[in-house]
Order: sequence, then structure tokens, then C-alpha cells
Amino acid sequence: MLGEQLPGTLLLAVLALAAAWVLALATALWSTRGGRLAAAIGSGLELTAAALPHFWLATVLIAVFATALRWLPPVSTGAPAGLVLPTLTLAIPLAGFLGQVMRRSLLDALESPFVLAARARGESEAGIRLRHALRHAVLPGVSLSGWAFGYLIGGAVVVETIFARPGLGRTLLAAVTVRDVPVVTGVVLVTALAYIAVTLVTDVVTRVIDPRLARREVVA
Repeated sequence: MLGEQLPGTLLLAVLALAAAWVLALATALWSTRGGRLAAAIGSGLELTAAALPHFWLATVLIAVFATALRWLPPVSTGAPAGLVLPTLTLAIPLAGFLGQVMRRSLLDALESPFVLAARARGESEAGIRLRHALRHAVLPGVSLSGWAFGYLIGGAVVVETIFARPGLGRTLLAAVTVRDVPVVTGVVLVTALAYIAVTLVTDVVTRVIDPRLARREVVA
């Protein structure tokens, strides 16, 4: 039973995490390049997005894109279009959290000595941001991705229920409603194992991005 529900929830969580990263990176890059006004707008968007409840955001997205514009289905279907609204519902609040962290890290990286040295060598601003600063700015976001995955699994309970999408979230809600303890325990264990696996992956990715972390551990 859980084996049938797990792939759908994992797919939704992975898509939402990827979408959140795209939104967060775009906001961070734009808000740190456009002056004070862009920084203020970017900060406001990030704070607003991070504060949005999943159930409210899902209702608004359905009202706009499914009911008013009729661009997307209001419930999750087997078609790829049925994944768009659930993915955005999970991704937008998470993008607000990641965007705040990466914007601050990017600003710190742009003031670091290696960036000043790159500017002194005559490198373009775009090249400095993409080749030097961005690499260091994404490290806190990568470290947060393990937590973010757990956050997305928790949000899947609401999102899968609203969009009538099969998955661990709906299974957990149904099991809690009828007090099915074995199923609840199984969902918790599966979620914990998935969280541990994602945390290990993010740890490896962090060391790939910044090999100095691995060298520090060896020296220690």
C-alpha cells in the first residue's frame, strides 16, 4: 500500500524542491543586482511567499488558473498539467525561505576578497556572479534542502488532499482519521528514511560544491 503511494509523493516533493530553487535563485540574483528598490521588492516577495499557508495558496491558484483562466485542471490528473498547481503550491512558500537565505549569502559572497580580486582582474560582473559568488551563495540553500524535503512531505498532506492527488499525505490523513496505527507508523518510518536519504545526498552535494569542507574534516 505505502509502496504504491510513495512514488507520487516523492515526485511531487522533488518537483517542488526544483521549482523552489529556480524561483529562489532568480529572485536572489535579480534583487542583488537592481539596486535598493529591487532589493526591497525582492525581500518583500520572499517574506510574503514564506508566510503563505498551503491551503490558502492552493485555493487562490485553483480560483485563478483552473476556474477563471481554465489553463490547468483543478485536481491532479495523470497528465503532466495536473502536477503544475500542486507543485507551485508547495514550491512558492519554500522559495521564500530559500530566497532569503541565498540573497544574504550572495551579498556576503559579493563582498568577499576573492570577488574583489576577480573584479581587479577585470572579469565581468555576470561572470563574477555565476562563476564565483553563486557557487558560495548556494551552499546554505543546499544545506537547507534536507530540511526543505521534510517540509515538503509535511505540506503534501494538505496539497494532496486539496488536489485529490494520491500519495503518502492523503494516506496519512485517512489513517489518522480512522486511527489506523500501523499505517500511520509505516508512513512515519518511510518519511523518516526518505528524510535521512535526502540529508545524506545534500551532505555529499555540499562537499562537491565546496571540497574545502571535506578537507577540513580530514584535518580535524
